[in-house]
Amino acid sequence: MSITKQAAKETVHTFMKHVLCSRFDEAKEMFLGDVESMNLPMDGENEKLIYSILDAEEQAEGIMVPTQLEMDTPTGRGKQTIPFVCVETDDGPKIDMDMTLKQAMGAVPDELLGAVKEGIEGVMDDMESALEDVRESEEELAPELYSPDCLSAEFRAGIAKIEERFDDEMESIGDLLENEDLVWHIAWGTMNDDEQCPQRLLTSAISPIRSALSTLEHHRSEDRDAPKDASIQKIRQSIKSIRIMSMNDWRLCECTLKDGQLSVMPSLMPKMDNPLASTKVFTSDEIEWMIRDTLDLDLSGAIRRSEVKVASFIEECTKKVGFTPQVTVDWDSFRAIEGGEDTLIALKRFRDEVLSSVLYALFHLKSTTPLAECLETLHFRNVQSVDQREITVDGMTVTISTPTVERSACYTTDELQDELVEAAKELPIPQAQEEAPVEEPEDVEDIEEEEEDTRIAPPQTQETDAPNPFLQMVSSMESDMMGSMRDQMSQMFGKQFALEVEWDSMDEDQDHFNLVVSGAMGAAMGALMVMAYDQTKKEPVIAALDGLTLRYDHAVRGVQVALNDRILTVACGGPASEYVQDPQAMGDMIMTLLA
Repeated sequence: MSITKQAAKETVHTFMKHVLCSRFDEAKEMFLGDVESMNLPMDGENEKLIYSILDAEEQAEGIMVPTQLEMDTPTGRGKQTIPFVCVETDDGPKIDMDMTLKQAMGAVPDELLGAVKEGIEGVMDDMESALEDVRESEEELAPELYSPDCLSAEFRAGIAKIEERFDDEMESIGDLLENEDLVWHIAWGTMNDDEQCPQRLLTSAISPIRSALSTLEHHRSEDRDAPKDASIQKIRQSIKSIRIMSMNDWRLCECTLKDGQLSVMPSLMPKMDNPLASTKVFTSDEIEWMIRDTLDLDLSGAIRRSEVKVASFIEECTKKVGFTPQVTVDWDSFRAIEGGEDTLIALKRFRDEVLSSVLYALFHLKSTTPLAECLETLHFRNVQSVDQREITVDGMTVTISTPTVERSACYTTDELQDELVEAAKELPIPQAQEEAPVEEPEDVEDIEEEEEDTRIAPPQTQETDAPNPFLQMVSSMESDMMGSMRDQMSQMFGKQFALEVEWDSMDEDQDHFNLVVSGAMGAAMGALMVMAYDQTKKEPVIAALDGLTLRYDHAVRGVQVALNDRILTVACGGPASEYVQDPQAMGDMIMTLLA
């Protein structure tokens, strides 16, 4: 069977990824022929490289895949195109080294191969010498980790602004792993030279690692049974070093745990619309899933976290919907999902999206249906496909079956609301009855006096010194971030610019906090930042706006913006799954208001 063009291109792509990630043994296995004596002229940890795979061409020998490389190494910068020739073998698609050299040079005599090998080795020797100088400079500067000579003045200026936070995050990671000698490998040569890159490095790599490990540790401390103790010890024994490297091509980004090294390789290049945001990142959840999946850890922590979320959902129903349902979950239907990562994704989607959508739907259904009188139990279960998705009613029990592995198959909030409205028609809604006449007592004053004498005093609430996590988040946000963001906005627009968050609107709910602070605020600040650098948009903002206010609103799904008394108000609500942090869309909405 001959190789196809698509298979050939995928083969070259996989080979390049192995090379850039320093997996040279895997890269050599993709060659056909004796390559043990051939040094590969690239080191993914220490040089920047961008590659482009061009259109494949069919040839008698196989499929030629021209690949353009642009390298930026300590020895110089240049472009070259390598015509990789791919063939089909019994072991799958391979790159034929002899044919590739023949395409590149027109012949493959032994002396030509020797010359090519000698040239490559010379380049490698020069590059290794330069890289060794960088390594020595890093060692001499230890323990000041981020001071290698290759860093630009702009990068150093950015580090200086967040150096304390940088140190605290890295120290916290060492504490969580109980490893004071944790080894850090940060490929500084792959970082961008702009001043905002250290902030992107912190928020897109360092902090997510700390959050993921903190979550795993938090689960252990909640339940100190032997299996969980064994799990956290397994994590600590499996992570001895952490490697962070920025990739110029998002296709090369990956997060792995192998041979004691946790590798996180995002693309820290800035987004076009927001210089503080990275092109491709790994969230703390993704890092946590990867660690759990790699080490085959138990699911008890994730299920326990989901049970806590269910309890919070019941409290929200009591406060916002006016009734307290019983909630049951078929956890075995989640355990039955094949693949540890898929199970964790499904549980997270159930917690963060399904429960939020159901709460929103019930909040709007309560105006037409006496839920407290006809709905007793909500039962949730995971199903495998969208064909099995359904909402059924059995007496006073509503069962919600939805696939949660794929977002596209899961119920949207609109679908849930429509389905629950139809399901509510099957609930045993009590019929209104005529009220019996009430006889007036002969001596009302005596009865009232007796009632007052027998009235039970309300229980006294016992004061506690336990800190409120939500208020701690608010206090931290106000003390650490809000002031600097107000100053930043004021400097951008050349006048005093107010920035306020209506914390009371969030009902002390962390999801509401995250939606407003991480979602709406990020989008609004990003949009205004872009406007500040566009004179045609900056002038209308200065003329019409004196500040920004953000709040959570139960009646809103997604985001709404309004302009009142020169203050831009951004309200968001509904499940986080339906809110897309899009500064450009937010900017369009703001400009529409100002028009």
